[in-house]
Amino acid sequence: MSLLRARKSSPLGSPSPSGEGLFLPDLLHHLITMNKANSVDVILPSPVGNLGFKLTEGKLTAIQFLPQTKALNPALKKELKPILAELKTYFANPHHRFKLALQPQGTIFQKAVWKALQAIPSGTTLTYQDLAIKLKTSARAVGNACRKNPLPIFIPCHRVVAKNGLGGFCGVKAGKLLRVKMALLELEKSS
Repeated sequence: MSLLRARKSSPLGSPSPSGEGLFLPDLLHHLITMNKANSVDVILPSPVGNLGFKLTEGKLTAIQFLPQTKALNPALKKELKPILAELKTYFANPHHRFKLALQPQGTIFQKAVWKALQAIPSGTTLTYQDLAIKLKTSARAVGNACRKNPLPIFIPCHRVVAKNGLGGFCGVKAGKLLRVKMALLELEKSS
């Protein structure tokens, strides 16, 4: 079963020129690296479900994948408009290089890994081990930094895979979230 399905109500538009949308309902319940008690500045529907955006001093600091039952707040802050424009462009052309001021919160090591993730071209993958060798660290340390990534899509941790398979995604190694990782990789390779 493909996770790629049309979703016309998204303010981010259609993710591909064919009008097909990337809609991942299985991901809606999962929170990426943020405590559920943390607030977001705005919640909007997107091709990957409801997204919560957190801004600090006008810079994107976190994205949450929120449950379908979470109430939507359609108010757009001025700072959010370029972020939504970048996401819309990415879903239409997954080879788009993001040009945003990001401010992910993490350790010096995590930030080094996240910077290396941003250098992986769309449509390609590296193994955890390959990235670890480049960074002179261990594959496990790279995986842990990927799990703590607060800005999925913008910092593409889905492009890092295991030697013999997909590896993990969002801290899990099987199930619904792994299908999300496959769908993102499929989207990027198909364009």
